Amino acid sequence: MTEAETFEPREFVYAGKREVKGGYGISVLPIMPDGSLGKKYLFSYDKEWRSRAVGSVYGTAQFSATSAKGLSGAKWLRMWPNSMDRAEWKASHDDAEEVSASRILEADARKMREIETILLQVRIRYEALRKQYDVDSMYALERAVVRALKTAPRVVETKGK
Repeated sequence: MTEAETFEPREFVYAGKREVKGGYGISVLPIMPDGSLGKKYLFSYDKEWRSRAVGSVYGTAQFSATSAKGLSGAKWLRMWPNSMDRAEWKASHDDAEEVSASRILEADARKMREIETILLQVRIRYEALRKQYDVDSMYALERAVVRALKTAPRVVETKGK
């Protein structure tokens, strides 16, 4: 913050979650004294914003030409009157949510493929036992896998990783 930067109290509109370089952010637009919307501000995404309504007016935070403060303590006041603006913000917010959800699903799918690859030999052995109707050996293999999962890795196993 520079010395020339002065903050003025303003109500603002929460315009939703946005995809920004390196992750996600939130978009807020201050309401100017004449009732129009000011320039868009992007801030880092905080989980607290999940409960905020897109297109709602919150008040009051401190805005300067380049930054803002006091956003987290702002209270809900009303909905922004222009429904077209609200629909546009909601659509952009939903797009960012979909991208976020798909990234999580892709990461989960990669983890599942990795686990399945690691367990392939165990699964092959288990299927062979099933075809032989060797229920006791199947049970023993299941117990061994569960026991291995519950045991902390040994120092020798984790060296170099």
